[in-house]
Amino acid sequence: MAVLAQRLVRVVCSKCKQPFTPSDASLEAAGITSEMAAAGKFMKGKGCGHCSKSGYRGRIGIFELMMMTNKIRELAFAGSSTQEIRRAAISQGMTALYHDGIRKVLNGTTTIEEVFRVSKKVEN
Repeated sequence: MAVLAQRLVRVVCSKCKQPFTPSDASLEAAGITSEMAAAGKFMKGKGCGHCSKSGYRGRIGIFELMMMTNKIRELAFAGSSTQEIRRAAISQGMTALYHDGIRKVLNGTTTIEEVFRVSKKVEN
């Protein structure tokens, strides 16, 4: 058994996307290290007829899947806080919604602004 969370983010338009360098402040706010940024492929749409000048065309999901392990089940039945359950799930390998979004930012699928729009950075 598992619990799935998902959000939709807009996808950078394939017709007008171009390489983009985010500001250091944006990278820092997003929690993207300089090593991650160096390996990243940031893209942004400049706007065209295909995307109605928005720079985005279509949507893709970002996901978080929490497996209901014995430890998580015990915490839930004991009435533990959601933060405690979340910390335990992440320590057991769960990828948070926000981090899946950042992964999609780094491969050029969406933008930092889109990930910020639909999810929040939660300190673990």
